[in-house]
Amino acid sequence: MNRRWLPIVGCGVGLVLLVGGCGKRKGEEHAVLKPSGVTAQGVADPAVVARCEAPLESIFFICDATVPGSGAPSVGFAGGLSNMLLRTTDGGQTWQNIRSGNPTGAAFEKICFRSAQHGWAVSRDRLLGTGDGGQTWQEAAKLPGNFYYFGACSVSSSRYFQMQTPGCGAAVYAASAPDAAWTKWGASLPRNDYEAVFFLDDQHGWLAGNYGIAACTTNGGATWMTTNIKDGGHLVQIQFVTPQTGWMRPLLGHEGGIWASRDGGQTWAKQNAGIKTYHNLLDMHFVNERTGYLLVDTGRNTAEILKTGDGGVTWTSARTFKAPAHAFCFVSPTEVWFAARDGTLLHCALDK
Repeated sequence: MNRRWLPIVGCGVGLVLLVGGCGKRKGEEHAVLKPSGVTAQGVADPAVVARCEAPLESIFFICDATVPGSGAPSVGFAGGLSNMLLRTTDGGQTWQNIRSGNPTGAAFEKICFRSAQHGWAVSRDRLLGTGDGGQTWQEAAKLPGNFYYFGACSVSSSRYFQMQTPGCGAAVYAASAPDAAWTKWGASLPRNDYEAVFFLDDQHGWLAGNYGIAACTTNGGATWMTTNIKDGGHLVQIQFVTPQTGWMRPLLGHEGGIWASRDGGQTWAKQNAGIKTYHNLLDMHFVNERTGYLLVDTGRNTAEILKTGDGGVTWTSARTFKAPAHAFCFVSPTEVWFAARDGTLLHCALDK
């Protein structure tokens, strides 16, 4: 772990917001320093680095942990309500709003990069792309057909994959760059109501949705094998670390934990983490086949991160937060950034 980051946690850093435009414009720049070390509720938490005015729902750093070979976690992004997109170029010490506000715009729910240069930020009503590492963002190439809203997405080392919202389409589209033409990836999907997609590479992909529905492909979507997990819950996230080993996260109806597969998604087994059934599971990340983390909403603007060291068989508490943390991004196996729905950005190092 890069030790030079740790002083950021303790001392806190102000968040600089530039209102309006993608950079400085005369008469539009308003540097507003927000208090660090506190949440919107005024409760102290040393992990809180800074706070903006809008709820945040996504966060991503370009680094070796997320994009192999891209270096240290200096450049990062956070997405929020009203199509707000924040950027840092100094490892999280300062953050800048690089998008003009859209009061009626949805939140950027996911930010992902397939390389150090090519990235995407997606909300329900907008898909942005960058080809220069996030220095500039533009509307991505128009998708074919009636693509009114954007649903689940995924990224591999070679492509970005995009679906429509549930009920609006039964296909996956792929592009290698934000300005590249879209290709329908494989055959039509078995259903049109999937809410999660994950591609490990061009051949191995998985789908999931509400009521435990799931599907997998080993031939780039030419054919899909479907399954229905009894009491599977509302499945909203998938991650595989090998073609055989992966997990699915239910947001609701989880009955205490997540689902794991050791045969490429043909069968799934429950992994109970002892989570109260009325606590939402907000985010999930596995570093490898053994080490993984879960972010849990524990209510009253608090959150907890759980850790497993045996592939999800057992879980322990790694840290609790006095902030409504909603999404996280690991920049090393033990160093993590969080985006919270009260506008706070959090950063901390977890025990090995």
